[in-house]
Amino acid sequence: MKNLSESEGDSTMSLPAVASASQFTASRHRSTRLVTAVFLLAAFALAAYQTRPPKALGADAPPVAFSAARAMGHVEALAAHPRSVESPGHTAAQAYLVNTLSRLGLKAEIQVTPMQARRTPVQVRNIAARVPGSDPSRAILLSAHYDSVPAGPGAGDNAVGVAVLLETARALLAGPPVKNDVIFLFTDAEEIGLLGAQAFRQEHPWARDVGLVINFDNRGTAGPAYLFEISDAHGQLLAEFAASTPYPLSNSLTYDLVRHNPVGTDVQQLKRIPEAAYLNFSFGARWQNYHNPADNLANVDPASVQHEGEYALGLARRLGDKRLPLTATSNAVWFNAFRWVMVRYPVSWALPLAAITVLGLAGVCWVGLRRTRLSFRGLVKGAVAFLAVLIAGVGGAVLIDLAVYSPKLSHADLFPPLFAAVAGAAALLTYKVFARSTGLADLWAGGAFAWAAVAVTTAALVPGASYLFTLPVLLVLPGLLYTVVAAGGEQPTPRNLAVWSVSALPAISLLVPAVVTFYSGLPDMPQVPTALLSFLLGLLVPHLLTLLGRRRAEA
Repeated sequence: MKNLSESEGDSTMSLPAVASASQFTASRHRSTRLVTAVFLLAAFALAAYQTRPPKALGADAPPVAFSAARAMGHVEALAAHPRSVESPGHTAAQAYLVNTLSRLGLKAEIQVTPMQARRTPVQVRNIAARVPGSDPSRAILLSAHYDSVPAGPGAGDNAVGVAVLLETARALLAGPPVKNDVIFLFTDAEEIGLLGAQAFRQEHPWARDVGLVINFDNRGTAGPAYLFEISDAHGQLLAEFAASTPYPLSNSLTYDLVRHNPVGTDVQQLKRIPEAAYLNFSFGARWQNYHNPADNLANVDPASVQHEGEYALGLARRLGDKRLPLTATSNAVWFNAFRWVMVRYPVSWALPLAAITVLGLAGVCWVGLRRTRLSFRGLVKGAVAFLAVLIAGVGGAVLIDLAVYSPKLSHADLFPPLFAAVAGAAALLTYKVFARSTGLADLWAGGAFAWAAVAVTTAALVPGASYLFTLPVLLVLPGLLYTVVAAGGEQPTPRNLAVWSVSALPAISLLVPAVVTFYSGLPDMPQVPTALLSFLLGLLVPHLLTLLGRRRAEA
């Protein structure tokens, strides 16, 4: 039996040890939260980096290569003045095109066609040149409109497209000849009704020779160039596109969106050429410069020009040696992964993959319920929390849009980060509330059920978008299974954080580029990319709770 003095001594000696353990625990929690924050920032940044265009080549690039620096000289000449139909700048652009084609050794064909523009008669003047092939099947048509709106000099829309064609023609002629004829078409009066493209399709004798249309038209002055529109039965054409350039950037989500909501470019006319497949390219960052005086040379990013040029020259060379038209094959679901790697699979896989995802999630939840790591009430709360995050994020974006957002603001690029910050804050606050009574696994799995429901819906109705919702939740299932099986699986230990992070990477890699793209491409609908971001945050529950310092709620 210890005496009083011995008890007091033991008590005194134990106090520093208790304080030290408490300090160690607090320090460990701070380190865990810091590591989590660094991971999320790095993963988001690397995913966003996937959307950056390739480096622009200088004027000293090899003659057979596309050079953005050389192309920018054409942009400078064309964008000196607005080029609205029958304006002085429009006439000067025609002369520039004819003279430049002549210097390249090509004969410019001028197609003059009287047309009606909103009941006003105009003389449409298309300019075309043809590079003969060594063993032609059908011709490749590279097209871009050279007119602009009266409000601006039209550097991005569409002097860049014209410059891409001129530099492509020069580089193509500098290399070995291709088998198919290549037609370079500079259409007129696109801005007042696609009249030049209509006149070419209806009246130009070369139109009947076309087996493939490749069009360039832009809605901004920077950003990566996307293949955003492609003809149906496109499996083989898509494969050829992916193989034609080291920088293919495209996804089937934009294909399905444009298929249901056509964009007003020359392709709407040119795709009606019998048996002609088509590809449509554009970049759209700095969209606030579109159709106004800011669409000028100074605001054009040469890297964006390089990206479109890589497409034009690569496709002209690769498909210039193929028998056209290409064999019609089934449609595909496709997207980029790891920057320039294009993943493709048949559209017929969309529903089976969604079904596998639902069954896999049900299996994981069955295991969690059997082990009492999940509960039906907790899963319902998880689904409700996910919907609350979605509603709060989208609602915040709508309120900001109504209150202060305007595409005319020179600092409009600040708004996407603001929308993203609102979505992130909404997610943190929502999960902070729900984590008081609901465990991490329940919150995570409940949100995954909402994902699975959207995956099945998109696979059935909009299969091109299904990869965005099927693959992230399918690939997160191993991490969720680990969490409901492993001892202490809900605690933010280094091992658990590693598992959660590996599980989250596919979702971040797939959704962040889509969010960045849609903030640029849908400036009038910020709620769409904000909704996608909110969906993503629903799969990052372990990381969000770690940032909040919340542990699993006690039963």
